[in-house]
Amino acid sequence: MPAAEVQLEVQPVPKDNSCLFAACAWLSREFDGDTADPDWDMSASAAALRSACAEEIRADPKYAEAHFDGKTKEQYAAWIERKESWGGEPEILLLADALRLELAIVQVAAGAPLVYAPAGGSVRTHGSEPTRCDPQRIAHGRGVPSL
Repeated sequence: MPAAEVQLEVQPVPKDNSCLFAACAWLSREFDGDTADPDWDMSASAAALRSACAEEIRADPKYAEAHFDGKTKEQYAAWIERKESWGGEPEILLLADALRLELAIVQVAAGAPLVYAPAGGSVRTHGSEPTRCDPQRIAHGRGVPSL
């Protein structure tokens, strides 16, 4: 059976090493329907999410030192707060939990998404339906993918 064709909507985000945080800020804003605010600042919202990840790492005892590439929790939290530091899998997991959204990360070359659900499976809902990742929305900071 041939694979279904998918049309993607591309939402550019700044190419400033904060693209993960900016994409999640944009997705959360879209989900909340808060798109009419003319003063919304994607970079400020991304910085707030970056800081929230750092604070969660510092505060939550479930994050063991071993998860952070040989850094202590404090060193890693300070590192991720720097805007030139790229977010990775620890931050994706933290953002899925904090935003209560299922996040799908797609490597264009591989073509298959990695889906991260909030811990415990508690996702935000519209009405009574759980919100699932929409594979037709993509936010990125590296030019338009060739799919």
